[in-house]
Amino acid sequence: FSSSAATARINHLAATIDSAIIAESARWGDAKATTPLNRNHWIAQRNLILSNYLPARSGSVISQLRSDGLFPGLNGISFIPPGGYSAATTPLNLSGPQGSPWYYTLDGSDPRLPSGAISPSARIFQPSGSVSETLVGDGSAGPGATWKYRDPSIDLGSSDIVQGHPSFSPANWKHPQFNDSDAAWKSGDAELGGGDGNERTVINIGVGNPRFPVVYFRKSFQVADPSKFDALELEALIDDSAIFFLNGREVARLNMPTGPAGYSYSGLNALNEAAFLPVTDPRLVPSALIPGTNVICVQVHQANSTSSDLSFDLRLRGRRTTFPEPVLLNPGEQIVAARAYDPASQSWSALSEVTYLVDAEPASRANLAITEIQYHPANPSPTETAAGFNDDAFFEFIELMNTGTKHIDLMGLRWNEGIDWEFTSANPNPQLLAPDQRMVVVAHEAAFRLRYGPTATIAGVFSGQLDNAGEILTLLDAAGSVIHSFAYDDTAPWPAEADGSGASLVLIRPESRPDHALPASWRAAAAPGNPGSTDAVRYSDWKLANAPGSADDADPDGDGLPLFAEYAFGGSPSQPDAVRLPTAGTAEFPTENGPRPFQTITATLAAGRDDARITPQSSLSLKNWADDLIEVSRSRTPDGSETITWRSPRPIPDAGREFLRIRLTQP
Repeated sequence: FSSSAATARINHLAATIDSAIIAESARWGDAKATTPLNRNHWIAQRNLILSNYLPARSGSVISQLRSDGLFPGLNGISFIPPGGYSAATTPLNLSGPQGSPWYYTLDGSDPRLPSGAISPSARIFQPSGSVSETLVGDGSAGPGATWKYRDPSIDLGSSDIVQGHPSFSPANWKHPQFNDSDAAWKSGDAELGGGDGNERTVINIGVGNPRFPVVYFRKSFQVADPSKFDALELEALIDDSAIFFLNGREVARLNMPTGPAGYSYSGLNALNEAAFLPVTDPRLVPSALIPGTNVICVQVHQANSTSSDLSFDLRLRGRRTTFPEPVLLNPGEQIVAARAYDPASQSWSALSEVTYLVDAEPASRANLAITEIQYHPANPSPTETAAGFNDDAFFEFIELMNTGTKHIDLMGLRWNEGIDWEFTSANPNPQLLAPDQRMVVVAHEAAFRLRYGPTATIAGVFSGQLDNAGEILTLLDAAGSVIHSFAYDDTAPWPAEADGSGASLVLIRPESRPDHALPASWRAAAAPGNPGSTDAVRYSDWKLANAPGSADDADPDGDGLPLFAEYAFGGSPSQPDAVRLPTAGTAEFPTENGPRPFQTITATLAAGRDDARITPQSSLSLKNWADDLIEVSRSRTPDGSETITWRSPRPIPDAGREFLRIRLTQP
């Protein structure tokens, strides 16, 4: 019965039909009204439901269920903060019925066993007390509780013109930005009223009969952090009836009938005007407050036109529970479940449950990368064909990786170009992706497992098919903003080995946030790809395993290959293997003047050496080097190593003395 959950559901459903409402209005907008109803009317009604109906609905439903014996009489537990994104340093606080122990779990399991006993995994939450902070003081302590009031009173409109109503604007007296500096809005200290003789500020309640039906009051106050409160406590001294508004929303009534209230008498007997009475309402919650300036408005109704007096004063406090030891949550997705327990009756409250996304953030370009694309897999093997997977498209997949330092919230993440897939609440996988963690979306789950094995985390199965000739892929966040949108291709300069030979496209150094649209950001992985993991060999890891503490230019085995070159070319610093040095040669290549000889240089780059950037260069003087060599051949071994040959841009007879070299750098 969570108001926030109901709001989320309505917003989701409303977003689904938002555009369709335009066509609905065009077809049926004038069926029930002379002036056609349009999308703006629909938006206004949606906002009214969200602002006025839903906040009170939870309490109403619970009350109805209790009256039929279908809901526990013991009030439940609420959580502070109320779920969602939270820092690991923010303590979890609970709020619930006083005098009853509260039990909670951090794994989402029920603190109550089916037998009614306390679960062994349940922990007891023992608050040490509560602290109330005055937000709006009353006049009983002396002057200073100053209010604005409309004098003389006039009709300022119906009570239902609040946040979400199409007519609600700063011109409305309940609006937080309403200008009450007008001379008609006077100031006075509480208690305010007339006819009793004990008021601190005597106001105009209407001379003789009839009295003004309504008198209006406004006050602003400051709240630094509303989230620290677990309840609001409102007490009011009212004669005769009142409606309370907080930041443009109705939050409570006292001695008032339901429904819109205009400039009219309440028709109800007066309350005890000599005492402050508690005002309770499920809409009166800390979330009604905002950080900074808040505005509370009250319209006080007379019971009838002959009422002898009018009284008004109130006090508003924020209550927070104190506890001796903070409960801290671990990073990641954590479900907390809690119940209150009454030992005397051995009865429990209803289960309260909330999900925290601890040290997490929404997915964005800054923290989520598309790290592998298997758009044209190798043809099915006989075993795969026998299993019913007779097309290479069954084995397509795309891999995503968290490149940030926090967990990523995947909810609402979706593709809308290339393939079709969305991460929804129905997804059985965890909502968060941990730092450095990878997941895949696949064309067919069983086919994927048959070829690639059981280890990769499958986030879902996409519909559609990746184009073997290349296409645009677009990944959106939950708000519909683009995270990545780029086109891959099956022709140079994109790696050709990924087009049907079994290799996949792999993003080079994803943590560096490379531009996904650049072919140079990608390489081909060894077949059949490595979904859920990586074939990259990081230099820091390789160096730690092979030559810890050595300098990058050290040559422990004396084979002419410094340490970084051993890494790049696939050698070992403890085993001489000069054969891995780049080799020089000559070869004839066609020119417009016929075949001519050119110098060449050939090097083999070991598979996955993404921390090595290889640049072929030439020089005529050994002083100035140019990146002007021309690639003439590239061959690939099954393990992913590549042998590349470059030639000079100048024929040997024209070059004179010429030098070629391979330059290795770390990105």
